[in-house]
Amino acid sequence: MRIDDYIKEALTRSTKLRCHLASIRPEGFSLRLKFLYNENEEVEIKLFPPGEVAEKCASNQNFDIVYPSVSDSNSIKEDKRRVLEEIIQEILAIKESFTLKDWEETIGEEGDQRFLCGHAVEIKITRKCNQECIFCKTSTKVENYVSPSGMLSVLKRLSRKSDFLTLSGGETCLEPALPEIIMQARKAGFSKIEVQTNGVLVRDRHWVRRLVSAGMTNALVSLHSHLPEVSDSITKRHGDFFRTLDGIKVLLEEGVNVSICHVICNLNVEGLEDFVRFVSRTFSGYFISLVFTLAIPTYRVREHPEIMPGLTVIAPNLKSALSLCKPARRNSTIIDNFKLISNLKKPIWTNFSARRFLNRVRNRLIGGQVQGRVISHCGIPLCVLQGYEVYHDDFWGSNFFPADYELFHPPQCSLCKWRKNCSGIWRVYSNTYGVNEIKPV
Repeated sequence: MRIDDYIKEALTRSTKLRCHLASIRPEGFSLRLKFLYNENEEVEIKLFPPGEVAEKCASNQNFDIVYPSVSDSNSIKEDKRRVLEEIIQEILAIKESFTLKDWEETIGEEGDQRFLCGHAVEIKITRKCNQECIFCKTSTKVENYVSPSGMLSVLKRLSRKSDFLTLSGGETCLEPALPEIIMQARKAGFSKIEVQTNGVLVRDRHWVRRLVSAGMTNALVSLHSHLPEVSDSITKRHGDFFRTLDGIKVLLEEGVNVSICHVICNLNVEGLEDFVRFVSRTFSGYFISLVFTLAIPTYRVREHPEIMPGLTVIAPNLKSALSLCKPARRNSTIIDNFKLISNLKKPIWTNFSARRFLNRVRNRLIGGQVQGRVISHCGIPLCVLQGYEVYHDDFWGSNFFPADYELFHPPQCSLCKWRKNCSGIWRVYSNTYGVNEIKPV
């Protein structure tokens, strides 16, 4: 049974509603309903399967109901509140009982688009975390989230769209079912499975071996400074700097492909070059990929935009750092051949001992090499990296535009040769610093 069709029919029959159902569409593992009232006023709600969201305005055996565009229900205008209450009562009055299969049939392929990030699939599996980073982008109300129980219903469909799955959070290693999730992802057809982590819990070699034997091939580890005091100031956890370093070493020793995520903020922007030197020195003998991104204003940074440094401050420091790295997209023949091996879906590659051995061979051949890249849609435009554009994902093109309403191009960008590639700057950034720093190429 398609849930959206049933809801449309039920609300059409209703004689109590003073509003009109304008649209109902899948959005990830949810349905977004838009209603019109008073001719041009609109209101929206979202429906989730029961038990999928922590904070909701109402629920029953079929739905968790959420206001998607209102962070504080007390701020809703009185007339809109009355309309919302009428809608919610009609939704709660639906007698039909829906199953997980009904939800899967309803959200279909379109609903999965929320989880596609370029050529990868990203799914948040927990909101819990053991750090409190000043620029955390994951709210407790995050929508791009699937509980372990809901994971199985989306993995097979998503594996048809990409062979790369990245599991994020919160802190993924706080999810007890992580090995089982990885195992199910492997069975669903993902050949590369990445776990995003702050590295603290992967100091446990037994835990890492469980993840690797389940099918984990990659890890993206957060490390935001080469100075312990700065790192601890960012994560708000004293001593975690050294714990993260220990975790990275365990991952590397167990043959996991490790990338280090470095979020650029006002506390670390001046030390980007020294950070690259530190990583190269600390993990010499291993192949490391560095991933740079600007602190993204979707949660804590939205409330404190000064955490984002100005682009004129970022530019010289980031270019100096990238000059010490090899561009991630210009791989050597050795790396390309290794990727060809790692893409094999034969039994030898599903065996974690073989995978660990091949990674060690790669590290022996190209150990000490540090790759660098700036991720797309992070708010650092291509013009900032003039002369170093090849390090930016936007240079190579991107088909993922999840935040067009948050990212934009100032008027002067229309003259820039990178306009079609560049994903722009954050509106929150422009409200703080203006747009005069943006110079068309």
